[in-house]
Amino acid sequence: MADISGLQGESQKRRPKWRSGNVCCAANCSNREGRDRVNFYRIPKDKGRRSAWLGAISRVEVLNGKKVSWKPSKHSRLCSKHFISGRKSDNPSSPNYIPKVFSHKTPKLKQERKSRTRLFTERDAETSANDVVNKAR
Repeated sequence: MADISGLQGESQKRRPKWRSGNVCCAANCSNREGRDRVNFYRIPKDKGRRSAWLGAISRVEVLNGKKVSWKPSKHSRLCSKHFISGRKSDNPSSPNYIPKVFSHKTPKLKQERKSRTRLFTERDAETSANDVVNKAR
């Protein structure tokens, strides 16, 4: 008979509270499983529907300075926020057959950060130019 006394303590160990969950693969979407009240859907395997989904997602990656079409992994998921009714449909005549709700623009916050950086860079350049002129006098 096997000794299971050592195994009882192992099953009672606490597991970490965090776990890696689903994250939406759409650009500029930060929905996560457990934090946001959304459902997640796998990218379809059916070639026609898959290409329609990937066309709608229209995500690109930059590799070695070149833009390359994004290829989803087996773990890629899309959240329900990208469907008109909030859930996907398997009916080809339904508007929820292909995801349609996306924000392909750069978020406003990132644009503001870029412009602030640009402003500080320009101000620093002007300050250093004025310092050179003042030292020359």
